[in-house]
Amino acid sequence: MQECGRFLKYPNTNNMISKIINIMNHKFPNWQENKYFKSQNKIYKLICNTFMRNKPFEIYLYKLLRKIKNI
Repeated sequence: MQECGRFLKYPNTNNMISKIINIMNHKFPNWQENKYFKSQNKIYKLICNTFMRNKPFEIYLYKLLRKIKNI
């Protein structure tokens, strides 16, 4: 399976990420135990876990690595 990552400019990104995290944790508290998530590769899981922990530096680092990879 090939994955695609895309970042769009969006105002108040941090607020939106926080809202998404809250929704995911509320509606799907065991999302990491989902068999489809478990079947994904390590990079996909790392990206999901990084965003769900809402660590701005790690998100920035991921964006930077994606940009470097596409150069």
